[in-house]
Amino acid sequence: MKESETAKAIPTDGFSFEEEKMKFAAIDIGSNTVQMMIAEADAGLLKNRRSWLQTTRLGSGAEEKRLTPESITDTLEAVADFMPIIQGEGVSRCRILATSAVRDAENGWELAEAIAKVPHAPVMEILSGMEEAQTSFLGVRASIKAEEHWPVMDLGGASTELIYKLDGELHSVSGNIGAVRAHANAWDKQEIEKIVRNTYRKLNDADTLIGVGGTITTAAGILCGLQSYDRESIEGKRVSISQLQELYQQLLPLTIPQRCQFSPLLIKRGEIIQEGLEIIFALADLLQIEKIAVCGGGILDGAIWQMANGQK
Repeated sequence: MKESETAKAIPTDGFSFEEEKMKFAAIDIGSNTVQMMIAEADAGLLKNRRSWLQTTRLGSGAEEKRLTPESITDTLEAVADFMPIIQGEGVSRCRILATSAVRDAENGWELAEAIAKVPHAPVMEILSGMEEAQTSFLGVRASIKAEEHWPVMDLGGASTELIYKLDGELHSVSGNIGAVRAHANAWDKQEIEKIVRNTYRKLNDADTLIGVGGTITTAAGILCGLQSYDRESIEGKRVSISQLQELYQQLLPLTIPQRCQFSPLLIKRGEIIQEGLEIIFALADLLQIEKIAVCGGGILDGAIWQMANGQK
């Protein structure tokens, strides 16, 4: 159910990129979406971030531990669509990262082989749970100002990483629970709470959790009244668990079409927002967390940081 490791924390204060004023691209093949970011590294900062997203539901076959032919095709098309953008932007380096949906699938190699045939595409990297957590942690540190002792929750489609920095070391648990996986397995609230209790544990007395991933950024966008996703509007926003509970109660009785009418942000996420919020509530209860600091960054920012800083 979980992958738990400890690693030395990578310093992220006082950026000193070896390659400056260069463009880098990263593609994250997740369980629900394929996302791409292009950013510039200039004078020690990530600047001019731009993002693209396609929903492919690669993790829809999580229960059978296989990627479906349809999701492989959709994911392959998304990567192929992104390549001309990368070429046109004059990107210096690009990485393609795959996470839980691919590493847990028995046929993940099929996607890797297919992507290898896409013109100009780099070799797809399949990250371990620890590598995923470490990259997300770097992305958070490159994106918002936050207290060092606040844990990071990276809630994805198939897995959720909980990351602490304690005494200069990263402590991470990667659990096989995410919004898409929970939906595909028809886990109810009680089952989600049980999995969370059996997977994660509280390591300090922080009252704030840094939230990464589509569930929390979508919820924050709805609470801000956004009609389309705007990272700057939600970056660093503090959202209380009570606010999320109120939103949850509003969405719970609605059908999927009604949720999409409730907010345009739910057009691609209405099916899985309930399970995503229930995972957040279970973690908040376990960790005794009162509020969440929303971060639009994560694995993409971290991957670009690593390239720009000569680490990958």
